[in-house]
Amino acid sequence: LVDQEALKCAMVLAEDHRAEVVEAIMEIVKNPYFRTRNKAAQMLAELKAREALPLLHEILAGERREFVRSVLEKAVEQLRAEG
Repeated sequence: LVDQEALKCAMVLAEDHRAEVVEAIMEIVKNPYFRTRNKAAQMLAELKAREALPLLHEILAGERREFVRSVLEKAVEQLRAEG
């Protein structure tokens, strides 16, 4: 829950510090807690962080939970559409 609240705060900072926020979220998307991973993936898509695509693919390849895979796949699709 704390991680998810931190992610919300990060979005406020993203306007002026996008690179740092994206870098931090790319670390958070590796979190073992699936809800935090889901939220981080959604935020990377919202920030249009195409630089996160390789990492999202890597995480997706190792994810066993179908509902988490679904969120990751949606984020990847959104980022691909941006390109």
